[in-house]
Amino acid sequence: MINGLFLATAAVDAAAQATQRIDVNVTGGTSAGNGIRTKVESLGNDVEKLFMVTEALWTLLKEVNGLTDADLENIIQEIDLRSGKLDGKRARQERPICSSCQRRNSGKTPNCMYCGKPLPIEPFAKF
Repeated sequence: MINGLFLATAAVDAAAQATQRIDVNVTGGTSAGNGIRTKVESLGNDVEKLFMVTEALWTLLKEVNGLTDADLENIIQEIDLRSGKLDGKRARQERPICSSCQRRNSGKTPNCMYCGKPLPIEPFAKF
């Protein structure tokens, strides 16, 4: 399992394949098609950089703290199983509750959609 975590080539290959599909589906090289192609290539580069940073961080953690690949695999599996199934995806996070007005929010913005106050910061929340 650990070997597949740091292989950015799969993600980059997927981005390249998506770019090729865009090339086939976009006739005449329209500016919209070129914009999509640029975005896909940019996302592929971002994924590759994230893999590299993740691998560097894991290497440091192993060296400094004496952790093993098995430790990482165990915590990944634990996080994966929070949803109740082992599927390679994180569990959906609960929608945040505003500490000011106590109303539940969508979780798609950093501020309460009712009173505008900042919501509690979740380090891995998606906006």
